[in-house]
Amino acid sequence: DERKVLESLFRAYEKSPEEMGGKGVPQGKDFYRHLADHVSGMTDRYTMSEYERLCEQRPDLMDAKAPSRRRPA
Repeated sequence: DERKVLESLFRAYEKSPEEMGGKGVPQGKDFYRHLADHVSGMTDRYTMSEYERLCEQRPDLMDAKAPSRRRPA
Protein backbone atom coordinates (compact mmCIF):
# COMPACT_ATOMS: atom_id res chain seq x y z
CA ASP A 1 0.00 0.00 0.00
CA GLU A 2 1.29 3.46 -0.96
CA ARG A 3 0.83 4.98 2.48
CA LYS A 4 2.95 2.26 4.11
CA VAL A 5 5.73 2.84 1.56
CA LEU A 6 5.79 6.61 2.15
CA GLU A 7 5.58 6.31 5.94
CA SER A 8 8.35 3.73 5.94
CA LEU A 9 10.60 5.93 3.80
CA PHE A 10 9.89 8.92 6.04
CA ARG A 11 10.87 6.89 9.14
CA ALA A 12 13.98 5.51 7.45
CA TYR A 13 15.17 8.98 6.41
CA GLU A 14 14.28 10.35 9.85
CA LYS A 15 16.42 7.70 11.50
CA SER A 16 19.26 7.95 8.99
CA PRO A 17 19.12 11.34 7.21
CA GLU A 18 22.44 10.79 5.46
CA GLU A 19 20.60 8.28 3.26
CA MET A 20 18.92 11.24 1.53
CA GLY A 21 22.25 12.31 0.08
CA GLY A 22 22.75 15.87 -1.00
CA LYS A 23 24.92 18.54 0.52
CA GLY A 24 23.46 18.40 3.98
CA VAL A 25 20.31 18.10 6.00
CA PRO A 26 19.15 21.05 8.10
CA GLN A 27 18.56 20.52 11.80
CA GLY A 28 15.67 21.66 13.96
CA LYS A 29 12.22 22.29 12.54
CA ASP A 30 13.66 22.75 9.02
CA PHE A 31 14.67 19.08 9.10
CA TYR A 32 11.08 17.87 8.82
CA ARG A 33 10.26 20.35 6.04
CA HIS A 34 13.34 19.14 4.13
CA LEU A 35 12.38 15.52 4.71
CA ALA A 36 8.78 16.08 3.55
CA ASP A 37 9.97 18.00 0.48
CA HIS A 38 12.43 15.24 -0.37
CA VAL A 39 9.83 12.47 -0.15
CA SER A 40 7.10 14.45 -1.93
CA GLY A 41 9.44 15.24 -4.83
CA MET A 42 10.30 11.61 -5.55
CA THR A 43 9.10 9.91 -8.71
CA ASP A 44 7.19 6.65 -8.30
CA ARG A 45 10.12 4.66 -9.68
CA TYR A 46 12.63 6.34 -7.35
CA THR A 47 10.27 5.92 -4.39
CA MET A 48 10.05 2.16 -4.95
CA SER A 49 13.81 1.91 -5.52
CA GLU A 50 14.51 3.73 -2.24
CA TYR A 51 11.91 1.66 -0.41
CA GLU A 52 13.59 -1.54 -1.55
CA ARG A 53 17.05 -0.19 -0.71
CA LEU A 54 16.20 1.21 2.72
CA CYS A 55 13.24 -0.71 4.03
CA GLU A 56 13.70 -4.17 2.59
CA GLN A 57 17.50 -4.37 2.53
CA ARG A 58 18.06 -2.38 5.75
CA PRO A 59 15.56 -3.67 8.31
CA ASP A 60 17.61 -1.94 11.04
CA LEU A 61 16.08 1.33 9.85
CA MET A 62 12.61 -0.07 10.49
CA ASP A 63 13.16 -1.78 13.85
CA ALA A 64 12.56 1.09 16.22
CA LYS A 65 11.05 4.52 16.13
CA ALA A 66 13.57 7.11 15.09
CA PRO A 67 14.88 9.43 17.80
CA SER A 68 13.23 12.81 17.87
CA ARG A 69 15.19 15.57 16.15
CA ARG A 70 13.18 18.32 17.79
CA ARG A 71 15.09 20.81 19.85
CA PRO A 72 14.10 21.26 23.48
CA ALA A 73 11.91 24.33 24.01
